[in-house]
Amino acid sequence: MTRTATASTALLDQVDAAAADARRLWAEHFVPQLDQTSPVPSTSLGLQRVHAAFIAAVGGLRTGTTRCCPHVDLSAPRPMVWVAWRPRVIQCGHPECMLALDVAATGQDDYVCDGCSRYAPSTLTAVSWTSGVFLLGADLCRRCRTTPGAVA
Repeated sequence: MTRTATASTALLDQVDAAAADARRLWAEHFVPQLDQTSPVPSTSLGLQRVHAAFIAAVGGLRTGTTRCCPHVDLSAPRPMVWVAWRPRVIQCGHPECMLALDVAATGQDDYVCDGCSRYAPSTLTAVSWTSGVFLLGADLCRRCRTTPGAVA
């Protein structure tokens, strides 16, 4: 096996381990705080909008437009956290860094849908999921959770 192949295999092993850690953290810390446990369909319009913002944040790690804690390093995979109400911030899974993410929305922001930006105090639901090494979170109104978007 060549050095490059060995390095690639090692990196893939790290990604697999980090993804498993992300799923474990999600199950231990995020799921108990969810408003509802039924999954939001991946084809929902709001979830697609939130996912597009997440992809932009990951791209921002390369361009420098996304803030991150010092532990975020794409060459050393580990669980990372992204929430829709702080769209240009990515943190690692360390509790002290997750606190720095300031996930607690305050005031009127606490009632704004992350999918459509509408003020929706009576229909907002917290949702979270994992995507590879990332733990993601968003608040979605009923319409954004249930209205189908474009099918990929």
